Amino acid sequence: MTNIGQNIKKLRRERNLTQEELAEQLNVTAQAVSKWENGTGLPDISQVVPLSNVFGVPTDVLFGTQNVNRDEEVERIIKEASAPQRLNYETEEEEFQVSVKEYETYIEALKTYPNSIPLLHAALSRGSNLAHAYQKRDNQERAAEIWKECIRQANVILNSSNDISMILDTHHWLVWTYCDMGDFVKAEEHAEQMPQGFGNESGMMKSWIKRAARDTDGEIEVRCGNIAGILDLLESEIRPLGDAYFRKGQYEDAIRVYRSLYDLLPVIYGSEEYTPPLHTLPWVAYGISSSYVMLGKYDEAVEWLWKDFEHLCNSAKHYNKTETLETPLLRTCKFRFFGEAMNPKDHIDYLDVPRFNVLHDHPRYRELVEKLAFMD
Repeated sequence: MTNIGQNIKKLRRERNLTQEELAEQLNVTAQAVSKWENGTGLPDISQVVPLSNVFGVPTDVLFGTQNVNRDEEVERIIKEASAPQRLNYETEEEEFQVSVKEYETYIEALKTYPNSIPLLHAALSRGSNLAHAYQKRDNQERAAEIWKECIRQANVILNSSNDISMILDTHHWLVWTYCDMGDFVKAEEHAEQMPQGFGNESGMMKSWIKRAARDTDGEIEVRCGNIAGILDLLESEIRPLGDAYFRKGQYEDAIRVYRSLYDLLPVIYGSEEYTPPLHTLPWVAYGISSSYVMLGKYDEAVEWLWKDFEHLCNSAKHYNKTETLETPLLRTCKFRFFGEAMNPKDHIDYLDVPRFNVLHDHPRYRELVEKLAFMD
């Protein structure tokens, strides 16, 4: 699908009309036609039918929507726009610009499909993250513009969609958006719309359906998926909880919270080295190391930096591969750690932070730094 300006230009040239000649037939200025064709302006709605009559084509040809299946076209747009997000980028700026382009693609597509729920949801989720990025860059004006658009998109979804999962996810994004805006009352209102444990309740119901139907294989598959969801939820709560205790200066509590995830590993995974969906364990190990530094326990701090490094090395073996596990708790699940490549050296970028200066003379710390220096 092309935009209306490109189609006007194509149809005009096919009929050997100049911009002035087309303008004369439509009783508009040549400058107006020029703006349509270069994308800086759009024809008034009253001019759409006259345009189609001048060119002798249906209006859907003018808009480029002939022979286009709306749902298939929206799916294609979202798939193509979001694909670059799965790549690795050398700089944060490069990744940011990809996000900008993706968001702008959705906004442009919404001009043609203004009430497409999947498109509105894609724009909302990407826009909420992008506004947060602009806020961090001190571009409050652009962040505010996107927040306003996110709220509008969310309201259309909430008023039009019958998909409970989509509705709950929209409330989720509104919570994040209003928090970034500093409107915590509104954020709380949308948080109240989500039932406790909403991310897993559907799965629980499905597992009971499989059990009632005596579909044991189906029940095992659903329950394994539920456990993966619970682990993902645990990780998303335990790590920030540890961070909160760290910020309060309660370092012993922070360590206990952080380490609870590691305590789960032998129970859930046994001897397996790959531990999806717990992909942020290296950052948890970093939190533990930082806590030990603050407590003056430097030997323990260095050993957890090594644990961080070893976990990253294990994860690198599975990067961008679809994997299954032997553990019966997750056996039917398929996991994918996305990206084209992964080098642990690129991820342990915090060894030079001031907090770890006290470790520079530690033999095991120097050994780790030297090992990283010789990695490809």
